[in-house]
Amino acid sequence: MVPSRDVLKSVRGGLLAGTSLVLFLSPALAQSQPEVELPAIVVSGERANGPVEGTVAKRSASGTKTDSAIIETPQSISVVPKAQIEMQKAQNASEALRYTPGITAEIYGNDPRADWIKIRGFQSPDYLDGLPLPRGTYAWGRTHPFFLERIEVLKGPASVLYGQTPPGGIYNQVSKLPTDEHQGEVQLSGGHPTNGQAKLDISGPIDADKRFLYRFIAAGRLGETSVDHVDNDQIAVAPSFTIRPSDATELTLLGNYQNLDSGSLQFLPSQGTFSYNPNGRIPRDTFLGDPDYDDFNLEQSSVGYQFRHDVTNDLTFRQNLRFSTVDYDLKTIRGFGFGGGQLQNITTRRVEIRDRVDAFSVDNQLEYSFDTGPVAHRVLAGLDYRHLDIDYFFGTSGGSTGLYNPFTRTIVSLPGPISTITNDVDQSQTQVGVYLQDQIKFDRFTLMLSGRHDWVDGEFTNRAPAANPLARNLSTDDRAFSGRAGLIYNFDNGLAPFVSYATSFQANVGALADGSAPDPTTGEQWEAGIKYQPQSWGNSMLQVSGFSITQQDVIAGAAPTQTQVGEVKVKGLEFEARMELTRGLTLLGAWTVLDSEITDDINPAVIGNELPITPDNTASLWLDYAFQNAALQGLSIGGGIRHVDGSWANTANTFETDSYTLVDLAARYDLGKASPKLKGAELALNVSNLFDKEYVSSCNDLNTCYWGNSRTVLGTLTYRW
Repeated sequence: MVPSRDVLKSVRGGLLAGTSLVLFLSPALAQSQPEVELPAIVVSGERANGPVEGTVAKRSASGTKTDSAIIETPQSISVVPKAQIEMQKAQNASEALRYTPGITAEIYGNDPRADWIKIRGFQSPDYLDGLPLPRGTYAWGRTHPFFLERIEVLKGPASVLYGQTPPGGIYNQVSKLPTDEHQGEVQLSGGHPTNGQAKLDISGPIDADKRFLYRFIAAGRLGETSVDHVDNDQIAVAPSFTIRPSDATELTLLGNYQNLDSGSLQFLPSQGTFSYNPNGRIPRDTFLGDPDYDDFNLEQSSVGYQFRHDVTNDLTFRQNLRFSTVDYDLKTIRGFGFGGGQLQNITTRRVEIRDRVDAFSVDNQLEYSFDTGPVAHRVLAGLDYRHLDIDYFFGTSGGSTGLYNPFTRTIVSLPGPISTITNDVDQSQTQVGVYLQDQIKFDRFTLMLSGRHDWVDGEFTNRAPAANPLARNLSTDDRAFSGRAGLIYNFDNGLAPFVSYATSFQANVGALADGSAPDPTTGEQWEAGIKYQPQSWGNSMLQVSGFSITQQDVIAGAAPTQTQVGEVKVKGLEFEARMELTRGLTLLGAWTVLDSEITDDINPAVIGNELPITPDNTASLWLDYAFQNAALQGLSIGGGIRHVDGSWANTANTFETDSYTLVDLAARYDLGKASPKLKGAELALNVSNLFDKEYVSSCNDLNTCYWGNSRTVLGTLTYRW
């Protein structure tokens, strides 16, 4: 009996998925038996860009751009899979990363405009399917978490694969893709402050041979925030379509459109938020503006594709491409602290921001696997290209200010019209990078060596009347080399100690106060740690790592008065536990310790101080249990606790916000356990900040502090088929 070609392909697919299968055929039997078409053998396994079974991912592509085991990658990687996003009903990336080590999320609290996320003390860019989402000054692309299969956090410098990135790391969001089997999901939810939302996800093959697949995802929300007159409405759609002309070739087309109609967070003084004010505490729902004037709209769209072709069994070509646009339009009245030498009336000004970013990105990859004696190589060679066009306007009412009394909730006077234009900027940047990486395996060792060279050109024009005449038109021409070396050893018991070194760079577009073009900001990290994937504890992964990051040529301040000064260092320790301990019990634990320091600065008075908005300790613990006994089968309950230390509000370290600890709860019930007719239906209740704790998430200075998120309650009815 001779196996068919389809069977052999299935076996090969299983081997690639990490499953071994050996067929022993006797020559005599092969000659004597007629050929019989055997049924295909289906071998499943996790893929780096695919679903995760449960809450513990085993593979990732963010750290290597290849489908690699996390336990064999010598750099810290955390993965938040779809199951966790759904369990906690995260409404944005900040909420999805609340229980991830190394992350400082929701930095500015209740801000519906953007996700403000730091990794290891540095503001993080966000990626989608390995390509950067466009970012202007304020126009930042966002992705609805319902559209995602997973969110991966790569800790430490990532420039060797992605070009311009900060030394703390990046987070890469992985899209849901069309599926081989028909499936669907509908969600209806409501609560406080979200009034109501609906979500739809349908996917499957179009033809019997499964050469054509589709997926359509949509989400809509009518919501509010804890601030009066600040809504949080959103509509988003993400269609995708896969074409498989052969087993060796696959093309997936992806589109995305999102529109966010909301308002701005409130800029409040420290006196009355986290520090004493004789007039009392400023209410958390305080709105400083005029409902007829304040408005925020973010519109973004993208179209692109993911292409793969297996040239041979050992040689694969991939190309990922995307066109993106983000259009940001904000009109608001914001606070600038108490005026008139008293602590009663907040000084306000009108602010108008218009920021549009058009971006194009393409990444070409060639992956080749081969052996040299006992040493196995997986070599990745790549060339990527990125271009950004940014049109940015920032205007205020200048000296024509208004007053608002937050204690009587009355407008004393409104600020005048926009009269001062600080920025009216047209800028562009082009990046071309080539990179080479070799993942070398010998026995239980994996050595990773990576190198990259980038060419970055920028053009900057500031048309604003108030612009520095020395800095109206500038061109930059930067070159940079990035490198990474890492080594990991995998013991039989699941322990995997590792060590790595990596560098980063970021080209700076714009002008310094003296009219000169800034140099690139560079960084480096040393990291050592241990990963542990125990064989006897079910589906689990533990990681602990220590690191030291140095960043040089840091930009301080904002245009047109920004300067490039000095050096900062961040040392830290991270611990992460993702464990499915027993049947039905899941534990997610995270703890981060950061020690930041300004080691060089144009202002010698701040040398030795800590970085602003960089808490020394963050910790979290989440437990979820699905009941197994017959009486309660179908019921799951979960809860978590999150702690964030206070942080300094400025480089002078003159005042520090308070620490805060929050509690979250979740409950789900599978209605199909109550009645077979309700199979696929689920009810869920999620409560964030259960005790409605009032806390200040951060301050930029004495005059700009931000309330954290209030209690949110969300009830959800889901039906899956």
